[in-house]
Amino acid sequence: MPLDEMLEIIARSEDPTDAFDHIIAMGEEHFESEIWGEFQEMELEEDIDLAAEWLQKNYDRFPQSTGIWLGVETAHMDDIEGMNLEVGFSKACNPVDDATEWSYDCEDFGEPLLLPGLYEVAYAFELQEFDQDEREYAEYLVCLGYTGLVLREALKKLKTNQDFMAIWGFVEGDAFGLARKKGNQFEVITHLDAE
Repeated sequence: MPLDEMLEIIARSEDPTDAFDHIIAMGEEHFESEIWGEFQEMELEEDIDLAAEWLQKNYDRFPQSTGIWLGVETAHMDDIEGMNLEVGFSKACNPVDDATEWSYDCEDFGEPLLLPGLYEVAYAFELQEFDQDEREYAEYLVCLGYTGLVLREALKKLKTNQDFMAIWGFVEGDAFGLARKKGNQFEVITHLDAE
């Protein structure tokens, strides 16, 4: 699994659509499969706007928070009333420090969200024309890469009076640094391992 390459794309690529195209191309390079064609037409912009609105609404309930944990949950997006993102908030985070322990014990949680773009391609992870390895590999890379880019852009738009650090990853799996705000500076911090 080319995780380091994916994290580098999220950190360095300015345009989220181009970045996602690079993630799909990288996935195909590392694991040749027809499954990657299922993700060629994903539209990030609408999901970015939706995620930004959702994140702002939830953050405004806990405006003293300095840590934002964003969890990807693919097991509960079975229908349009499901969800694939969770959010937690912490006041124990020191956003200028690289420590991530706060993310294991958030004090507050917001409402979950269903990202339509990710929901709409979920069928591909179940298609029996692809074997289990293909489906699991694609699900991991697509879900993590897509949400990382969507949430990166949403965090750029987040209005806060506090500095913050954001962590993202699977609810019961790998997690990574995503972004940090210090004053007027926004930094992508995918180099941080939050496992």
